[in-house]
This record gives sequence, C-alpha cells and structure tokens, in this order.
Amino acid sequence: IDPKIGSMEDFKELLDTLKKYNMSFIFDFTFNHTSTLHPWYIDFKKGLNDFYIAKDWKENDYGTDMNPSIYAWDNDINKFVVAPFGGFLPALNVESEGVKKEIEKAIKFWCEFADNLHFRADAVYHNRATRHDRNEIPYAQFIRDCVDKYGGTDRQIIGEVWTNWRQLENPIPMSHTLGNVFNFAGTFDVVRQINEGKKFEEINVLNPYKRSVLFLGSHDTSRIASMLGNDINKVKLFIKVAIEKSDCDFSFYYGGESMYEGHVFDGK
Repeated sequence: IDPKIGSMEDFKELLDTLKKYNMSFIFDFTFNHTSTLHPWYIDFKKGLNDFYIAKDWKENDYGTDMNPSIYAWDNDINKFVVAPFGGFLPALNVESEGVKKEIEKAIKFWCEFADNLHFRADAVYHNRATRHDRNEIPYAQFIRDCVDKYGGTDRQIIGEVWTNWRQLENPIPMSHTLGNVFNFAGTFDVVRQINEGKKFEEINVLNPYKRSVLFLGSHDTSRIASMLGNDINKVKLFIKVAIEKSDCDFSFYYGGESMYEGHVFDGK
C-alpha cells in the first residue's frame, strides 16, 4: 500500500471493519502491464529477465481502441516494446514463467491477507498482446486458477473487458473464464435509451454475459451524467434501472457518487 494513503495495518483495519458489515473490497489489480519505472522493467532493460517483449521491428502488429499499434519505441534499448497502452505502460510477457510465478505470488499474498478481498482485473483483455497466438483466454484462466487455489471459487474477479461496446460477443469468453466482466455494452445502451426518452418500463438491459457489472462512472469513459446531459433526473433513472431492472451487479465507480459530471478524454 502506498504510504501516502496509509499503511498495511490501516488497510487491514478497513477490511476488518467492512467484514463486520458483511461488505467486501474490490482490489484494482493490473495483471498485464506495469510502468517503465517498475523494477521489473528496469531489470528487463539490463537483460536480467524476460518479463516484457522487445523487438527490432513491429512483428504481428495490430491496433487497439487506444493506439494504432501495440508497440512503443524505447530509446534506452533501441527496440520496439509491446505496450498497447503506450510506451509508459509496457505489457508483461504473459508467456514468461517468471511473470506467472510473480503474479501467482501476488495473488496468494492478497488472498491470504483477507477473505473479503476481491479483484478487478484491469484491461485484462489486452494480455493477448504478448501471446504468440493473440489469445487472451489462457492467461485469464491462469489468473482464475490462482485465485481459486489460494482464495476459493467464491472470490470475484471482475474483468475490465472493453473492446468495442457494439461487439457484444467479444467479452463473453472472458466472462465465462473470470466469472464477471464490466458490462460496457449494457451500460452505454441504457444511457442511449434514456437519452431517447424511454421510460422506466420501456428500458431493456443488455446482459449476454455469465455475470456482469453495470457501472455509474468509469475512469475509461466520460462520466455517466455527462453522457446524460448532466440531468440529475436521468441519472436517477439510470440508477433505478440498474438496480431494479437488471440481473447485473451495479458499481458506483471511482468516486462517481459525488463527481457525476466531467469527461475523461478531453482532460476535464
């Protein structure tokens, strides 16, 4: 835990207090990339591990929702590094036994730390970038197996799987592997229906997944209220639909309760 926000003892006290109220904590865990300042990446540049992938040319390249290429140039090593999110977030080599050993060790630590701690798998779909076959499922299954092993099958893993919100079928395999995914398609579709003037009784919630989470706010999108024209009555309708008309879980996300307005992509 970053000492700027507290100690491990503080965090344990928080988890113990939540447990008294039959509540759990969702831990935002990045399983598939780090920053360039991470000790693993610093060692990689020295040739001390195989935790990342660097190439002389953009082999088997493709574009993502964020960037036209999964590669970023690193001046220190004069190579292209696999980094779907940009050069400051290099992707972990998920086929590396060393990487998997470290990830398993981290999962074990947190599962044993508290039994009411669950995981949000940040950008987990993009682990595919360092797979030779570009298949995101094997590493996701590895994560699920580790959590089952050390934390039990009741531990939740909510996958942040956002490809193109119109492509409902893409997150389905990940949903069945991890157990949960954020329902970007369903969330945005409810927003669309509300903006079209549909009433509560007329709104339908898309949920083709094994289990999913509708959300009010996300650091990956404009805030829901901004999508709804900052109309508080529309926001209330969205919440009512999410809770009463859906079989999805529902998340107030990253301080979204008090920070309804604003956009992410334009920096506001």
